[in-house]
Amino acid sequence: MSRTPGPKGAKSSTLSLRLTQRARYGLALLSRVNHMTLGQVVEDALENCFYGEGPGTLERRPAGSHQRIRVLDLTWDERPWARLAKLAYLMPELLSRDEVVLWEQLRQQQKYWAQAVPAKGLDKVVACMDHEAIAADWPKLTGVYEVGI
Repeated sequence: MSRTPGPKGAKSSTLSLRLTQRARYGLALLSRVNHMTLGQVVEDALENCFYGEGPGTLERRPAGSHQRIRVLDLTWDERPWARLAKLAYLMPELLSRDEVVLWEQLRQQQKYWAQAVPAKGLDKVVACMDHEAIAADWPKLTGVYEVGI
């Protein structure tokens, strides 16, 4: 799989893992074979897991559709409130209880919307959000509700 670089200047995130010595050795060998860093090997492996076959992946076939959609690609946004909104529209069953409550708080407060909340559409909902107002209140909102996305 080829790596798709993020936007120039995009921030990366650190993840600490406990691995068996065997798994660590396997990663080291893969990094040598592919001339990649350990981090790149892990990222590629995760990307492959996201879009593999089966129910435990992030590919879905919406009801009545023959096409599969890539949930991660459709819901990813640098802004966590935009991710929350997109996920709430596309796959609300993946939201935690706190995220459902937070989403309802955002939906019901007019100050967070530049336009009326649309009934459908990932891009439409994000376009209607008042991002400056949400950004200003986000630390306070996430201090009350635990958001894992």
